[in-house]
Amino acid sequence: MAGITIFRSSIATGILAIFFLVSAYVFFTVFNDYSSDHKKLQALKGELRLIMIQQKELKRKKRIVTRVVNFVKRATSYGLEKDRWTYYDVEIEEPMTFHKAEQILSQTLNTSAYFYKPMVLHMNTDIASYKKPGQDQPTRPSADSKSVDGQDAVVKLKGAFLVQQ
Repeated sequence: MAGITIFRSSIATGILAIFFLVSAYVFFTVFNDYSSDHKKLQALKGELRLIMIQQKELKRKKRIVTRVVNFVKRATSYGLEKDRWTYYDVEIEEPMTFHKAEQILSQTLNTSAYFYKPMVLHMNTDIASYKKPGQDQPTRPSADSKSVDGQDAVVKLKGAFLVQQ
């Protein structure tokens, strides 16, 4: 009987060992599936965030395009079409009196007939340092005068007039 008891305990131990091994195999298989699914879930959440950001950006761009289209429609209704305007470049750089500079600057105001698009306005009262195009040396004034030939300042003006046709 002692042999049967040892045999029964060996069978029970064997069954428990097999049960433990099968349980460990099932646990690791389920854990690997869980780990894989968790990684996939994290990747999908990242893609979802990216898609939501792209959707917000698309909505923002649609709003901008809608505003631009509405602006163009309003501008066209007022007769502000691109082909109905002529573009005249202005580039002045020369010494002049303050009165003449004032007259030129007063012409750059916007009116209903034209618009002025300024790019550069620079006035320098140091006429002595002014070099005319093609001139090697700057103009030298007399020692007791700041102006050269009655001029008060060098005016540099660049821009463009937009004139409606």
